[in-house]
Amino acid sequence: MVSVPDLDSSPVKSESLVVGDECYAPFTTYVDVKNLRIFGLEEVDPTFVGNVGKAYEAMFESTSLTDSGMQDDLYAGMKQRYVFQRVGYIGPEYYDEI
Repeated sequence: MVSVPDLDSSPVKSESLVVGDECYAPFTTYVDVKNLRIFGLEEVDPTFVGNVGKAYEAMFESTSLTDSGMQDDLYAGMKQRYVFQRVGYIGPEYYDEI
């Protein structure tokens, strides 16, 4: 069984956290951002995976209009349910076996 790291909702610099790992093959890279793990297939450049992480971070920047309680509930729910995103190349038809 694969262990899941303890993630928190603190801000991160996603571009510096892209991890290469064959454990989740065929996904060979991933980045953890605010309780979301974003997986990249081997055809996807790790820089792009990092950029997806940065875009996700930007979507959840706190402002004066942010309901931090709701945001914290979202992060907690994502952590509890092991929410993830997969990033591939072209479209799903390219990956019949996945």
